[in-house]
Amino acid sequence: MNGDHGNPHDPRVQQAVEELSRLILASYPQATLTVRPHPEEPSTTLLVATVDVEDLDEVLDVVFERMEQLRIDNGVPVLVLPVHPVERTISMLEGRLEDAQVVRTAVP
Repeated sequence: MNGDHGNPHDPRVQQAVEELSRLILASYPQATLTVRPHPEEPSTTLLVATVDVEDLDEVLDVVFERMEQLRIDNGVPVLVLPVHPVERTISMLEGRLEDAQVVRTAVP
């Protein structure tokens, strides 16, 4: 695979990012999208979708087939990475901490 294809300024990558972004925003209009290089694979571009949903797999369900077509069939290395907003992540961690405290106090 040509390393140039991971360049976010490459027209093929830009087109793929725009297409995947439209798919995400059609289902999750509140999503926030950012584009960055993959930290471990410089030839791959990440489309990070911050979405306030319980199950992030739902976001991937919207784009997975097209993302794989772009990557495998067209050789355009773009990956969608859905993430929770910071506030949801903090809330989830606080819930786990509370659960752990309940379990700890319940054990004799």
